[in-house]
Amino acid sequence: LLTMVLPPELFDAVVDELGDDRLALKSCSLVAQNLRARSQAHLFRDISLENASWCEKFYQTATASRSIPYVVRSLRLVTFPGQWAKDEPTLPLLLQQMVNLQHIQMFFVEWESSAALEVALRSLDNLTAATLTNVYFSNSLEFYTMLRYWQNLRHLTLRGLFFKGIPSASIDAEAFTGKPTYLETLRVLSTQYSDDASRDTLNSFLHPASPISLSELKEFQIAPFQKDDMEIVRAILATSLYSLRNLSIDAFVQAHVVDEIAATCEPLQIHNLPSLTLEFSDKVAFETQLEWWTRAFSLRAKFYRMQHVHLIIRLDETATIASPAFTSAARWKALDVALTRKEMHVMRELEITFDVGPAADKAALTHDLNAFFEGACKQLVKEQRLRFKIRDIFQRLLSKCT
Repeated sequence: LLTMVLPPELFDAVVDELGDDRLALKSCSLVAQNLRARSQAHLFRDISLENASWCEKFYQTATASRSIPYVVRSLRLVTFPGQWAKDEPTLPLLLQQMVNLQHIQMFFVEWESSAALEVALRSLDNLTAATLTNVYFSNSLEFYTMLRYWQNLRHLTLRGLFFKGIPSASIDAEAFTGKPTYLETLRVLSTQYSDDASRDTLNSFLHPASPISLSELKEFQIAPFQKDDMEIVRAILATSLYSLRNLSIDAFVQAHVVDEIAATCEPLQIHNLPSLTLEFSDKVAFETQLEWWTRAFSLRAKFYRMQHVHLIIRLDETATIASPAFTSAARWKALDVALTRKEMHVMRELEITFDVGPAADKAALTHDLNAFFEGACKQLVKEQRLRFKIRDIFQRLLSKCT
């Protein structure tokens, strides 16, 4: 009787094909020992701990199968309501076992550290990314202390940062010594709450003595973009002059902000950037926004590295060619001239994404846009450097969540 022995790589490939089918992965982890490890790697790659009971149950599972914590790559920690993390004894024990954890996400957390938690957080040597969404700290020192636990932190997202004990204006970045943490990706996606300290924290990162350095920053996103952010963005562009690869700025939220910026602010010097992503809404002074950015593309510069411009345009007013985004072909013609002048010879592509509702007639819009751009962006179209797509609003929301 012949027995065929298949290579383990083949079994791994079969399990990988299951993707996010959790029921199938659970079956595989139980049916055969040679499928278990790979199945568990998929099942427990991303975990969420949302209360003390969940934490205790996962600790029991990890105790029964000690390999499970090693496959966790992303941890989502939610402590509202109850704020249970500080007093739950199994959380530090779990964190110390998650030696391969790469990304920690905190949601609605009122952070209070403890000796056990501090030891556990310091043990996460492979952690490179942190996302803080509506996280409260006693003061800015506590916030910086937590970030400094992770010496390999490179990617940080702030979606609401609050300090309870000290006003945001009192943020002190000078309380640390030693080598700073060099971020490669920074996203500041502020809430509309007046006590959100994300902007002040961003400003403190620029301090020469800050424990967080932006001198090696490669990706920077700020949303929403306000007039008060202008000088901060200029400073970040100067600080990361030779490292920044992409700047992403979301839509202005109010028309009067657009008018104020266009009237009082000089355009940003963006030619040193290889890539720029801008998001607009056709409801918010679209022509003024497009004209202001066209002025930025038209500025003289020593170096021209701009290769890719991505415009994301939400057709909120109407998902047809009658949208305010297409009222003035002259604005688009000016953009065409700015992006095709000889100094911009390294410019490869203008990519435009139109976000529309599910009821939009995408075929009709595509037809009308082709005709519009053939006249409004004649040179870009001729050189095949303009590409557009129409995206369903739900796809946009999914992309925002990733």
